[in-house]
Amino acid sequence: DMDHEYMQEIYDAKKNGYGLIVLKARRKGFSFMNSGVLLHDWTFNENSESGVGAQTDNYVSDFRRKMMLSYNQLPAQLRLQVLRNREDILMSGYKEKVDGVWVEKGFLSKVHFRVMENPDAFRGTSLNYMIFEEAGEFKKLRKAYLANEECFREGAIQFGLPIIGGTSNQMSHDSEDYMYMWNNADKFNLKPIFISAAKVYGGFWDLKTGKSDEDGAKEDILQRRKVKKQSSKIEYYTFLQEMPLEPADAFVSLGGNGFDIDKINTQITKLM
Repeated sequence: DMDHEYMQEIYDAKKNGYGLIVLKARRKGFSFMNSGVLLHDWTFNENSESGVGAQTDNYVSDFRRKMMLSYNQLPAQLRLQVLRNREDILMSGYKEKVDGVWVEKGFLSKVHFRVMENPDAFRGTSLNYMIFEEAGEFKKLRKAYLANEECFREGAIQFGLPIIGGTSNQMSHDSEDYMYMWNNADKFNLKPIFISAAKVYGGFWDLKTGKSDEDGAKEDILQRRKVKKQSSKIEYYTFLQEMPLEPADAFVSLGGNGFDIDKINTQITKLM
């Protein structure tokens, strides 16, 4: 049900010309879902072009690995020939000799993989999809988004779909940009999507129907919270951030600044 709902959000956003900013609990298969979307576009749309950017090479290479894993599991008849397969680009196609000259032919679809230490890393490209992977760790997320905005726009028309994804336990306090963009999504033509820890929670979803038992999962998570809280504040707030049931849980402070962590997090929740 989570996969279905997320794909519906992507379909609606692409159709109606807005982007998505996604806040999710860990282990929800977000990278696999997004890599599947890019792989589908790469496979079936001639001259398609998409991009994946992250703050560090680890996130970029991990996304690329997941995408290639999906590609290698496709039936042989769906696997396009690969013209370029490098760390920074996957390009479909083949070479054919025409009048003694090698010519590139085929779909020539591309997926770019780039580390975004330089915020305008994708400038000059035209992208059907642009994935900001683990955006909570971007040092300059707002600048990166605005610097590459024209990659998925043509004047007043937004033809491409930017997806800004953040995992709750990867919210870096070095940058407030993700939280700002989440709380002001409309200013960036984005729709906020929250994926709760209670969605597809181990032991609380039906393998036959694919339906999540969100009420049962929530009850189990709340019970685990009680146990953590009795142990220590750090354990409790770490668990809260790892397994959020609402967006405010993802933005809690883990302490370490000498102030009352309970008061800080109560105020954060109230403000959120």
